[in-house]
Amino acid sequence: MNAITLKNLYDTKGLAAVNAAIETLDDHAQLLLLEDQRLRS
Repeated sequence: MNAITLKNLYDTKGLAAVNAAIETLDDHAQLLLLEDQRLRS
């Protein structure tokens, strides 16, 4: 997700939708980090 996508989301759905998208991305990033740590151990 890039800045243009976030801008379009903000323009169409508002700030709450942008914050929700960022939270979802953060959740995915945390899951990937946990999986990476699991695979390395």
